[in-house]
Amino acid sequence: MTAFYGLFHVLMHLINNGLNKRYMKLSSLKKTEYRSNIIAPVHSLLAVVFSWLAMFNVCGHGQTVFNNEKCFDTPRYLHIWALVNTCGYFVFDTFSLVVIQRTFETIDKQMIGHHIIAFVTFVSTLAFMNFTVVFGVVLLFVEVSTTYISIRWLLYTHKQHRTACATFNVIVIFFTFLIGRLVFQIGVLFGYGYPKLIDMFQDESLPWYKVTLIIFMFLALTVSALMNIFWMYLIVA
Repeated sequence: MTAFYGLFHVLMHLINNGLNKRYMKLSSLKKTEYRSNIIAPVHSLLAVVFSWLAMFNVCGHGQTVFNNEKCFDTPRYLHIWALVNTCGYFVFDTFSLVVIQRTFETIDKQMIGHHIIAFVTFVSTLAFMNFTVVFGVVLLFVEVSTTYISIRWLLYTHKQHRTACATFNVIVIFFTFLIGRLVFQIGVLFGYGYPKLIDMFQDESLPWYKVTLIIFMFLALTVSALMNIFWMYLIVA
């Protein structure tokens, strides 16, 4: 998937460089950022669809992961595809931020940290192949706000940020971030994630490296939630 997103960047550059006058006037760094804000919604859409299917469709018989513990504890191919998609995206986006853009502004550093922590956490779940994999995919629903944040950037770049469309988009950003990233994430963390991780931690038969991974996951999930709270504060402030 890393190669897929890399080729997508190349394709977007070729199309925009031939058809998009605004894109042609941008610097090389801004062109990379422009492409990133086209590709981010593609990943976001795939991530949210995978998450929705993982929550409400794979269990069968009208059940969901929230009322079927066995389903919550059973990773399927869909969950692996979801993690491959997101990890591939995080790898290329981090490469783009560090190697191509190299601006390293505060938000860039936050995004790099977010990508690295999320990538390591997702890969760590594969050491268990239990609810942690499923829970990781469920949490991908927080990407629901990413599309509208990217649209906001594109509207500013095309000087359409004072239009009715831009105003409506800001409202959508507020509610998708509030509900999708904060309420949903904190709800599933305290309702399912933290209790299940604590139960795993209390298993004395686990080897030391799995105990270490559980502690890392607990901290990573907490940092992720705190980062989203901070970003929500920046949206409101």
